[in-house]
Amino acid sequence: MIPKNKKRFFVWGLSLVILSVTMGGVFVYSLLDAQRLQLSEVHALQAQLDVSQRQKNSLVSRMEELERTLDASISLDRGLVKARQNYNQKENSRDGNGGYLWVDRQSQTLLITLGSLNGVMPGSRLVIYDQQKKPVGSVKAETSLDAISYVSLLDVPLNQLKEDYYWVEPEEN
Repeated sequence: MIPKNKKRFFVWGLSLVILSVTMGGVFVYSLLDAQRLQLSEVHALQAQLDVSQRQKNSLVSRMEELERTLDASISLDRGLVKARQNYNQKENSRDGNGGYLWVDRQSQTLLITLGSLNGVMPGSRLVIYDQQKKPVGSVKAETSLDAISYVSLLDVPLNQLKEDYYWVEPEEN
């Protein structure tokens, strides 16, 4: 038989060991649980960061597109102002009526002596007149520069235009 004091000492010692192991297990579990929570927060933040990055990229591309559009319109406005300063009043007005259509048969290019300074913009329609001032067809401005525009025929084939030069005027609306 074990003396009573030794038995108590053994029971207390065993209880302390069990208590220490239990406390250690609780401590390790709480550390692992805290790490698991932090890891799930990191994943959630990473997902939010990915969404924010995609939104940022979308907004940046939209902003660049708008800047290009704005730069194009600003440069066109600046170009018109500069062109008006560089050309004299006679070239700017062309009597306010019309200009000449030049037919380059070799390259099949049609060019008019009216441009953005005269109010001719891409899509503008003009009537073609022969030397007797009779309408022979119409053209549409494709590319408009400051004092000239490239045009395409709308209702008459190129082989019906026998002359190299014609008078053109903006179409009446």
